[in-house]
Amino acid sequence: MADPFHDAVYLDHAAASPPAAQTLAQWQQYALHCFANQEAIHLAAYAVRRALDEHEARMLAALCGPGHDAAVQWTDSGTSALYHLLSYPGFAAGEVVTTAAEHAALTAALGPLDVPVKTVRLCRGRVDLDHLASMLGPATATVAIHQVQSEFGAVQDLTAIRRVIDARAPQARFLADTVQAAGKLELPWQAARLDAAIVSGYKIGVPGGGAIIYRDHDGSPTGLRHFWQRRRREEHRISRPNPPMCLTLAQTLTELTAQLAANRARLSGLNDELRRELQRRWGERIKWVVEAEAASPYLVHFLLPGYQGAVLVRMLSEHGVYVASGSACNAETKTPSAALLAAGIKVKEAFSGLRLSFSPATTREELARFLTVFETCLNNY
Repeated sequence: MADPFHDAVYLDHAAASPPAAQTLAQWQQYALHCFANQEAIHLAAYAVRRALDEHEARMLAALCGPGHDAAVQWTDSGTSALYHLLSYPGFAAGEVVTTAAEHAALTAALGPLDVPVKTVRLCRGRVDLDHLASMLGPATATVAIHQVQSEFGAVQDLTAIRRVIDARAPQARFLADTVQAAGKLELPWQAARLDAAIVSGYKIGVPGGGAIIYRDHDGSPTGLRHFWQRRRREEHRISRPNPPMCLTLAQTLTELTAQLAANRARLSGLNDELRRELQRRWGERIKWVVEAEAASPYLVHFLLPGYQGAVLVRMLSEHGVYVASGSACNAETKTPSAALLAAGIKVKEAFSGLRLSFSPATTREELARFLTVFETCLNNY
């Protein structure tokens, strides 16, 4: 079987990022030495529990800062993390306020709750804070909003959103979908006083695993910690976390968080260069949903009206260049992107979107090759 990644340019890291050799080596060592069932009572199990505790502590200190009050519940992916989190009754004790630009996994997890869901308006891809204020009130139980929009990359000001919540619905819990931000941008855990955040290993080059970072306010029998324990030990609705995967994810997040500033600076430069070159070559035909200063440096999303994004993705892949036409979970739908419509893009133009997403290893040479192949594809469209 031919290797589709041989000599390829891979620019779809927001969907899944390949593990680095170092990450695979770490996972192999954990698999060899931390394979015991951590719920057993023998010494090997104790050693695994101690390793998990140590790695969790380092990861939380890196992500949430000193003096944090966060805890971790491991899952097998970001999708299952959202499902398990929103199954907690405290998040469904009243109205849920969210946006129409959330990842499909969050929207699906909200579906079974049988509670009123209000949708906040976006302005140039960012949450309209005045409209958010009008949505909140005594009946609000949860505000669930992404930190980085997974398709067009807008970065939300979670701290400003928290100020609005405090003013209008201080009783509400604040859930941030941080799947596209963890390990890439600072997590404002304390500044935004988040109640929960989500991590996915697949997005940062770990071959699996996910985590819920959460705040257990009082540790009572109705709190989140006891809720997880019941779902795992009594109801068996949460599978036993895989220790090697959890340890690898914790180690990778700790390392990436230490490199945030350097990675962000380098990728911001590449991001700006690519945007300028796209504008230089195709001028006003290129349309942006959000400008560079409002978007994650790890994503470049643009519209090219008159072309089908999905068709271009397939054409590019025939030349060994991999990008996306939107969120991978909605790639094969016949309807336009709900996120783009929520951002005010017209239906016809919403089919023309392309998303390029980076990792810390992305190079200028890869972006140059994308531009060359992209021009060829447009000429042959």
